[in-house]
Amino acid sequence: MKEEDDPSDFQRPYQKVLKFLLKKLQLKTNLYGGDPDNIQDQIIIDVENAKTTKNSKMRETLLGKSIKDLEEFEEPEFEVDPELDLVEEEVKAAQRKFQLAAIRAKKERVLIATEIAKLAMEDNLVDIAHKAASLAIAEEWDPVKNTDLVIAQSECHFVLASCYVEKLLEEDIEIGFRDLVTVEEDQEEREFTNEDRHRYHDWKVKFPHHIIQGVKQGQLTQQTWLAFNGAIDFWNSYLPVFKKSNYYEMILQEGIPAMIECFEGMNNCFINATFNSESIDYELDKKMQIFTNLAIMLARLYEFNVKNDDAVRVCDVLLQKQLPSHLRKTFDSIKARVTKQVSNLANLGQPKGGAPPAKGKEAAPVPTNTYAPSKTDVLTSEVLSYLELI
Repeated sequence: MKEEDDPSDFQRPYQKVLKFLLKKLQLKTNLYGGDPDNIQDQIIIDVENAKTTKNSKMRETLLGKSIKDLEEFEEPEFEVDPELDLVEEEVKAAQRKFQLAAIRAKKERVLIATEIAKLAMEDNLVDIAHKAASLAIAEEWDPVKNTDLVIAQSECHFVLASCYVEKLLEEDIEIGFRDLVTVEEDQEEREFTNEDRHRYHDWKVKFPHHIIQGVKQGQLTQQTWLAFNGAIDFWNSYLPVFKKSNYYEMILQEGIPAMIECFEGMNNCFINATFNSESIDYELDKKMQIFTNLAIMLARLYEFNVKNDDAVRVCDVLLQKQLPSHLRKTFDSIKARVTKQVSNLANLGQPKGGAPPAKGKEAAPVPTNTYAPSKTDVLTSEVLSYLELI
Protein backbone atom coordinates (compact mmCIF):
# COMPACT_ATOMS: atom_id res chain seq x y z
CA MET A 1 0.00 0.00 0.00
CA LYS A 2 1.36 3.39 -1.01
CA GLU A 3 1.54 6.30 1.41
CA GLU A 4 -1.15 8.26 -0.46
CA ASP A 5 -3.57 5.28 -0.52
CA ASP A 6 -6.67 5.26 1.64
CA PRO A 7 -6.65 2.15 3.89
CA SER A 8 -10.42 1.84 3.43
CA ASP A 9 -9.84 1.12 -0.27
CA PHE A 10 -8.43 -2.25 0.73
CA GLN A 11 -11.39 -3.38 2.81
CA ARG A 12 -13.48 -6.29 1.71
CA PRO A 13 -16.33 -5.13 -0.59
CA TYR A 14 -19.01 -6.09 1.92
CA GLN A 15 -17.25 -4.12 4.67
CA LYS A 16 -17.54 -0.92 2.63
CA VAL A 17 -21.24 -1.48 2.04
CA LEU A 18 -21.96 -2.42 5.64
CA LYS A 19 -20.03 0.57 6.95
CA PHE A 20 -22.18 3.01 4.95
CA LEU A 21 -25.37 1.16 5.93
CA LEU A 22 -24.35 1.31 9.59
CA LYS A 23 -23.82 5.08 9.35
CA LYS A 24 -27.29 5.54 7.83
CA LEU A 25 -28.81 3.37 10.55
CA GLN A 26 -27.10 5.37 13.29
CA LEU A 27 -28.34 8.65 11.84
CA LYS A 28 -31.91 7.34 11.57
CA THR A 29 -31.97 6.02 15.14
CA ASN A 30 -30.36 9.12 16.67
CA LEU A 31 -33.68 10.51 17.91
CA TYR A 32 -32.31 12.53 20.81
CA GLY A 33 -28.86 13.41 19.53
CA GLY A 34 -29.81 16.77 18.11
CA ASP A 35 -29.20 17.97 14.57
CA PRO A 36 -26.64 16.21 12.32
CA ASP A 37 -23.04 17.30 12.62
CA ASN A 38 -22.75 18.43 8.99
CA ILE A 39 -24.72 19.02 5.80
CA GLN A 40 -23.75 15.66 4.33
CA ASP A 41 -25.29 13.77 7.26
CA GLN A 42 -28.46 15.85 6.85
CA ILE A 43 -28.60 14.88 3.17
CA ILE A 44 -28.36 11.20 4.13
CA ILE A 45 -31.27 11.61 6.57
CA ASP A 46 -33.37 13.40 3.93
CA VAL A 47 -32.75 10.63 1.40
CA GLU A 48 -33.64 7.93 3.95
CA ASN A 49 -36.84 9.78 4.79
CA ALA A 50 -37.65 10.01 1.09
CA LYS A 51 -37.37 6.22 0.88
CA THR A 52 -39.88 5.61 3.64
CA THR A 53 -42.47 8.31 3.03
CA LYS A 54 -45.67 7.29 1.25
CA ASN A 55 -46.45 10.83 0.18
CA SER A 56 -45.15 11.32 -3.38
CA LYS A 57 -45.08 15.10 -3.04
CA MET A 58 -43.04 14.87 0.16
CA ARG A 59 -40.64 12.46 -1.58
CA GLU A 60 -40.17 14.89 -4.46
CA THR A 61 -39.52 17.74 -2.00
CA LEU A 62 -36.95 15.75 -0.01
CA LEU A 63 -35.14 14.50 -3.10
CA GLY A 64 -35.15 17.98 -4.63
CA LYS A 65 -33.72 19.47 -1.43
CA SER A 66 -31.08 16.72 -1.23
CA ILE A 67 -29.81 17.17 -4.78
CA LYS A 68 -29.74 20.95 -4.33
CA ASP A 69 -27.64 20.56 -1.18
CA LEU A 70 -25.29 18.18 -3.00
CA GLU A 71 -24.86 20.57 -5.92
CA GLU A 72 -24.09 23.47 -3.58
CA PHE A 73 -21.82 21.45 -1.29
CA GLU A 74 -18.43 23.07 -0.74
CA GLU A 75 -15.56 20.98 0.52
CA PRO A 76 -13.91 22.40 3.66
CA GLU A 77 -10.28 23.48 3.54
CA PHE A 78 -7.59 22.27 5.93
CA GLU A 79 -6.75 24.73 8.64
CA VAL A 80 -4.44 24.44 11.63
CA ASP A 81 -5.61 25.80 14.95
CA PRO A 82 -2.75 28.04 16.17
CA GLU A 83 -3.76 27.41 19.79
CA LEU A 84 -2.80 23.73 19.46
CA ASP A 85 0.83 24.70 18.83
CA LEU A 86 1.55 21.64 16.66
CA VAL A 87 5.00 20.69 15.44
CA GLU A 88 5.62 19.98 11.73
CA GLU A 89 5.13 16.20 12.03
CA GLU A 90 1.84 16.68 13.87
CA VAL A 91 0.61 19.12 11.21
CA LYS A 92 1.40 16.60 8.46
CA ALA A 93 -0.40 13.85 10.38
CA ALA A 94 -3.44 16.09 10.91
CA GLN A 95 -3.45 17.07 7.23
CA ARG A 96 -3.23 13.42 6.17
CA LYS A 97 -6.17 12.56 8.43
CA PHE A 98 -8.17 15.48 7.04
CA GLN A 99 -7.48 14.48 3.42
CA LEU A 100 -8.54 10.87 4.01
CA ALA A 101 -11.75 12.05 5.68
CA ALA A 102 -12.44 14.35 2.71
CA ILE A 103 -11.92 11.51 0.21
CA ARG A 104 -14.25 9.22 2.17
CA ALA A 105 -16.88 11.96 2.30
CA LYS A 106 -16.57 12.45 -1.47
CA LYS A 107 -17.10 8.71 -2.00
CA GLU A 108 -20.16 8.84 0.22
CA ARG A 109 -21.57 11.63 -1.93
CA VAL A 110 -21.28 9.41 -5.02
CA LEU A 111 -23.34 6.73 -3.29
CA ILE A 112 -25.85 9.30 -2.00
CA ALA A 113 -26.26 10.80 -5.50
CA THR A 114 -26.80 7.30 -6.92
CA GLU A 115 -29.56 6.59 -4.40
CA ILE A 116 -31.22 9.92 -5.23
CA ALA A 117 -31.03 9.18 -8.97
CA LYS A 118 -32.58 5.72 -8.62
CA LEU A 119 -35.33 6.90 -6.26
CA ALA A 120 -36.16 9.86 -8.49
CA MET A 121 -36.30 7.66 -11.60
CA GLU A 122 -38.72 5.28 -9.88
CA ASP A 123 -41.11 8.23 -9.41
CA ASN A 124 -40.39 9.56 -12.90
CA LEU A 125 -38.75 12.70 -11.50
CA VAL A 126 -36.56 13.01 -14.58
CA ASP A 127 -34.88 16.35 -13.82
CA ILE A 128 -33.83 15.29 -10.31
CA ALA A 129 -32.67 11.89 -11.56
CA HIS A 130 -30.61 13.50 -14.32
CA LYS A 131 -28.91 15.96 -11.95
CA ALA A 132 -28.12 13.28 -9.37
CA ALA A 133 -26.79 10.75 -11.90
CA SER A 134 -24.65 13.44 -13.57
CA LEU A 135 -23.10 14.30 -10.19
CA ALA A 136 -22.36 10.64 -9.47
CA ILE A 137 -20.41 10.08 -12.72
CA ALA A 138 -18.51 13.37 -12.58
CA GLU A 139 -15.24 11.74 -11.42
CA GLU A 140 -13.45 8.54 -12.38
CA TRP A 141 -12.63 5.92 -9.75
CA ASP A 142 -10.33 2.92 -9.73
CA PRO A 143 -12.48 -0.19 -10.41
CA VAL A 144 -10.17 -2.33 -8.25
CA LYS A 145 -9.95 -0.10 -5.19
CA ASN A 146 -13.45 1.39 -5.45
CA THR A 147 -15.61 -1.33 -6.95
CA ASP A 148 -18.73 -0.08 -5.14
CA LEU A 149 -18.38 3.38 -6.65
CA VAL A 150 -17.86 2.10 -10.21
CA ILE A 151 -20.93 -0.13 -9.82
CA ALA A 152 -22.90 2.91 -8.66
CA GLN A 153 -21.66 4.91 -11.63
CA SER A 154 -22.66 2.12 -14.02
CA GLU A 155 -26.19 2.24 -12.61
CA CYS A 156 -26.19 6.03 -12.99
CA HIS A 157 -25.27 5.75 -16.67
CA PHE A 158 -28.36 3.56 -17.14
CA VAL A 159 -30.43 6.11 -15.22
CA LEU A 160 -29.19 8.86 -17.55
CA ALA A 161 -30.04 6.71 -20.57
CA SER A 162 -33.56 6.28 -19.18
CA CYS A 163 -33.81 10.04 -18.64
CA TYR A 164 -33.26 10.69 -22.34
CA VAL A 165 -35.87 8.07 -23.24
CA GLU A 166 -38.38 9.81 -20.97
CA LYS A 167 -37.49 13.26 -22.31
CA LEU A 168 -38.13 12.11 -25.86
CA LEU A 169 -41.35 10.35 -24.92
CA GLU A 170 -42.57 13.58 -23.32
CA GLU A 171 -42.11 15.16 -26.74
CA ASP A 172 -43.78 12.13 -28.38
CA ILE A 173 -40.54 11.16 -30.18
CA GLU A 174 -39.13 7.64 -30.69
CA ILE A 175 -35.50 7.20 -29.70
CA GLY A 176 -34.19 4.45 -31.98
CA PHE A 177 -34.93 5.84 -35.44
CA ARG A 178 -32.40 7.57 -37.68
CA ASP A 179 -35.02 10.06 -38.84
CA LEU A 180 -37.43 11.99 -36.66
CA VAL A 181 -40.33 9.61 -35.99
CA THR A 182 -43.14 10.26 -33.51
CA VAL A 183 -44.81 7.65 -31.33
CA GLU A 184 -47.99 7.87 -33.41
CA GLU A 185 -45.94 8.18 -36.63
CA ASP A 186 -47.67 11.45 -37.48
CA GLN A 187 -44.41 13.39 -37.90
CA GLU A 188 -45.46 14.61 -41.35
CA GLU A 189 -48.45 16.36 -39.83
CA ARG A 190 -46.46 18.15 -37.14
CA GLU A 191 -44.11 21.10 -37.42
CA PHE A 192 -40.62 20.97 -35.90
CA THR A 193 -38.08 23.76 -35.82
CA ASN A 194 -34.42 23.12 -36.60
CA GLU A 195 -33.70 23.71 -32.91
CA ASP A 196 -36.19 20.98 -31.97
CA ARG A 197 -34.66 18.53 -34.43
CA HIS A 198 -31.16 19.24 -33.17
CA ARG A 199 -32.22 18.80 -29.54
CA TYR A 200 -34.02 15.53 -30.23
CA HIS A 201 -31.04 14.16 -32.16
CA ASP A 202 -28.69 15.14 -29.33
CA TRP A 203 -30.85 13.22 -26.83
CA LYS A 204 -30.97 10.22 -29.17
CA VAL A 205 -27.16 10.13 -29.40
CA LYS A 206 -26.62 10.49 -25.65
CA PHE A 207 -28.76 7.41 -24.92
CA PRO A 208 -26.39 4.86 -26.57
CA HIS A 209 -23.38 6.69 -25.13
CA HIS A 210 -24.56 6.05 -21.57
CA ILE A 211 -25.55 2.46 -22.38
CA ILE A 212 -22.01 1.82 -23.65
CA GLN A 213 -20.38 3.41 -20.60
CA GLY A 214 -22.65 1.53 -18.19
CA VAL A 215 -21.93 -1.84 -19.81
CA LYS A 216 -18.18 -1.15 -19.89
CA GLN A 217 -18.10 -0.25 -16.19
CA GLY A 218 -20.13 -3.35 -15.40
CA GLN A 219 -17.47 -5.46 -17.08
CA LEU A 220 -14.66 -3.62 -15.28
CA THR A 221 -16.21 -4.62 -11.95
CA GLN A 222 -17.06 -8.15 -13.19
CA GLN A 223 -20.73 -7.60 -12.40
CA THR A 224 -22.55 -9.54 -15.11
CA TRP A 225 -25.98 -8.25 -14.07
CA LEU A 226 -24.97 -4.74 -15.10
CA ALA A 227 -24.13 -5.85 -18.64
CA PHE A 228 -27.48 -7.61 -18.98
CA ASN A 229 -29.38 -4.69 -17.42
CA GLY A 230 -27.83 -2.37 -19.99
CA ALA A 231 -28.73 -4.75 -22.81
CA ILE A 232 -32.33 -4.98 -21.59
CA ASP A 233 -32.61 -1.18 -21.36
CA PHE A 234 -31.30 -0.90 -24.91
CA TRP A 235 -33.63 -3.63 -26.23
CA ASN A 236 -36.75 -2.20 -24.64
CA SER A 237 -35.98 1.34 -25.82
CA TYR A 238 -35.22 0.24 -29.40
CA LEU A 239 -38.23 -2.10 -29.69
CA PRO A 240 -40.22 0.35 -31.86
CA VAL A 241 -37.52 0.31 -34.53
CA PHE A 242 -36.92 -3.44 -34.21
CA LYS A 243 -40.60 -3.97 -34.99
CA LYS A 244 -39.99 -2.67 -38.51
CA SER A 245 -39.17 -5.36 -41.06
CA ASN A 246 -36.48 -3.07 -42.53
CA TYR A 247 -35.15 -1.88 -39.16
CA TYR A 248 -31.56 -2.21 -40.46
CA GLU A 249 -32.28 0.76 -42.77
CA MET A 250 -34.12 2.85 -40.19
CA ILE A 251 -32.02 2.38 -37.04
CA LEU A 252 -30.04 5.31 -35.63
CA GLN A 253 -26.41 4.82 -36.69
CA GLU A 254 -25.07 6.03 -33.33
CA GLY A 255 -27.10 3.28 -31.67
CA ILE A 256 -25.27 0.46 -33.47
CA PRO A 257 -22.07 0.71 -31.33
CA ALA A 258 -24.25 0.35 -28.20
CA MET A 259 -25.88 -2.71 -29.75
CA ILE A 260 -22.44 -4.21 -30.41
CA GLU A 261 -21.18 -3.31 -26.92
CA CYS A 262 -24.19 -5.01 -25.33
CA PHE A 263 -23.62 -8.15 -27.41
CA GLU A 264 -19.90 -8.31 -26.61
CA GLY A 265 -20.53 -7.59 -22.93
CA MET A 266 -23.07 -10.40 -22.63
CA ASN A 267 -20.85 -12.76 -24.61
CA ASN A 268 -17.92 -12.05 -22.25
CA CYS A 269 -20.21 -12.83 -19.31
CA PHE A 270 -21.02 -16.25 -20.77
CA ILE A 271 -17.37 -16.93 -21.63
CA ASN A 272 -16.19 -16.16 -18.09
CA ALA A 273 -19.17 -17.75 -16.31
CA THR A 274 -18.79 -20.84 -14.15
CA PHE A 275 -21.64 -23.32 -14.29
CA ASN A 276 -21.72 -26.09 -11.68
CA SER A 277 -23.88 -27.42 -8.86
CA GLU A 278 -22.45 -24.83 -6.45
CA SER A 279 -22.95 -21.86 -8.80
CA ILE A 280 -26.48 -21.96 -10.20
CA ASP A 281 -27.70 -19.01 -12.25
CA TYR A 282 -31.46 -18.89 -11.81
CA GLU A 283 -31.69 -16.01 -14.32
CA LEU A 284 -29.91 -17.96 -17.07
CA ASP A 285 -33.03 -18.40 -19.24
CA LYS A 286 -33.77 -14.68 -19.15
CA LYS A 287 -30.15 -13.85 -19.94
CA MET A 288 -30.13 -16.23 -22.90
CA GLN A 289 -33.36 -14.63 -24.14
CA ILE A 290 -31.98 -11.11 -24.35
CA PHE A 291 -28.64 -12.39 -25.69
CA THR A 292 -30.35 -14.36 -28.47
CA ASN A 293 -32.83 -11.61 -29.35
CA LEU A 294 -30.12 -8.98 -29.71
CA ALA A 295 -27.82 -11.36 -31.59
CA ILE A 296 -30.46 -12.07 -34.27
CA MET A 297 -30.99 -8.37 -34.88
CA LEU A 298 -27.23 -7.70 -34.92
CA ALA A 299 -26.48 -10.58 -37.30
CA ARG A 300 -29.11 -9.36 -39.77
CA LEU A 301 -27.77 -5.80 -39.45
CA TYR A 302 -24.25 -7.05 -40.28
CA GLU A 303 -25.68 -9.03 -43.20
CA PHE A 304 -27.42 -5.98 -44.61
CA ASN A 305 -24.22 -3.90 -44.29
CA VAL A 306 -22.23 -6.71 -45.99
CA LYS A 307 -20.05 -7.18 -42.91
CA ASN A 308 -19.91 -10.89 -43.59
CA ASP A 309 -17.16 -11.89 -41.16
CA ASP A 310 -18.94 -10.16 -38.29
CA ALA A 311 -22.28 -11.75 -39.21
CA VAL A 312 -20.73 -15.24 -39.34
CA ARG A 313 -19.01 -14.67 -35.98
CA VAL A 314 -22.28 -13.68 -34.29
CA CYS A 315 -23.98 -16.77 -35.72
CA ASP A 316 -21.12 -19.06 -34.64
CA VAL A 317 -21.19 -17.64 -31.10
CA LEU A 318 -24.91 -18.39 -30.75
CA LEU A 319 -24.78 -21.77 -32.51
CA GLN A 320 -22.35 -22.95 -29.82
CA LYS A 321 -25.10 -22.39 -27.24
CA GLN A 322 -28.00 -24.70 -26.48
CA LEU A 323 -30.72 -23.00 -28.51
CA PRO A 324 -34.27 -24.06 -29.37
CA SER A 325 -34.57 -25.54 -32.85
CA HIS A 326 -36.37 -22.54 -34.36
CA LEU A 327 -33.65 -20.12 -33.22
CA ARG A 328 -30.88 -22.46 -34.37
CA LYS A 329 -32.57 -22.56 -37.77
CA THR A 330 -32.58 -18.75 -37.90
CA PHE A 331 -28.84 -18.46 -37.23
CA ASP A 332 -28.10 -21.30 -39.66
CA SER A 333 -30.12 -19.47 -42.32
CA ILE A 334 -28.26 -16.19 -41.80
CA LYS A 335 -24.88 -17.92 -41.82
CA ALA A 336 -25.73 -19.85 -45.00
CA ARG A 337 -26.79 -16.69 -46.85
CA VAL A 338 -23.69 -14.79 -45.77
CA THR A 339 -21.38 -17.68 -46.67
CA LYS A 340 -23.01 -17.94 -50.08
CA GLN A 341 -22.53 -14.22 -50.64
CA VAL A 342 -18.82 -14.50 -49.75
CA SER A 343 -18.50 -17.45 -52.14
CA ASN A 344 -20.08 -15.46 -54.98
CA LEU A 345 -17.68 -12.60 -54.38
CA ALA A 346 -14.75 -15.02 -54.45
CA ASN A 347 -15.93 -16.50 -57.76
CA LEU A 348 -15.88 -12.99 -59.24
CA GLY A 349 -12.32 -12.55 -58.01
CA GLN A 350 -13.38 -9.90 -55.52
CA PRO A 351 -12.75 -11.10 -51.98
CA LYS A 352 -13.93 -7.92 -50.25
CA GLY A 353 -15.75 -5.26 -52.18
CA GLY A 354 -13.82 -5.71 -55.45
CA ALA A 355 -10.13 -6.18 -56.22
CA PRO A 356 -8.20 -3.71 -58.41
CA PRO A 357 -8.32 -4.60 -62.12
CA ALA A 358 -5.31 -5.86 -64.02
CA LYS A 359 -3.51 -3.33 -66.19
CA GLY A 360 -5.40 -2.66 -69.37
CA LYS A 361 -8.55 -4.44 -68.25
CA GLU A 362 -11.85 -3.19 -66.91
CA ALA A 363 -12.80 -3.78 -63.32
CA ALA A 364 -15.34 -6.50 -62.67
CA PRO A 365 -18.65 -5.11 -61.43
CA VAL A 366 -19.05 -4.94 -57.67
CA PRO A 367 -22.19 -6.78 -56.58
CA THR A 368 -24.77 -4.46 -55.09
CA ASN A 369 -26.48 -5.19 -51.81
CA THR A 370 -29.60 -7.13 -52.71
CA TYR A 371 -30.25 -8.23 -49.15
CA ALA A 372 -33.75 -9.54 -48.55
CA PRO A 373 -34.65 -11.37 -45.32
CA SER A 374 -36.21 -14.79 -45.54
CA LYS A 375 -39.78 -15.41 -44.44
CA THR A 376 -38.42 -17.20 -41.37
CA ASP A 377 -36.30 -14.16 -40.44
CA VAL A 378 -39.24 -11.84 -40.84
CA LEU A 379 -41.48 -14.06 -38.73
CA THR A 380 -38.82 -14.45 -36.03
CA SER A 381 -38.22 -10.69 -35.94
CA GLU A 382 -41.96 -10.01 -35.69
CA VAL A 383 -42.21 -12.33 -32.69
CA LEU A 384 -39.07 -10.99 -30.96
CA SER A 385 -39.96 -7.38 -31.56
CA TYR A 386 -43.05 -7.65 -29.36
CA LEU A 387 -41.15 -9.08 -26.39
CA GLU A 388 -40.40 -6.34 -23.91
CA LEU A 389 -37.97 -7.69 -21.36
CA ILE A 390 -38.23 -7.00 -17.63
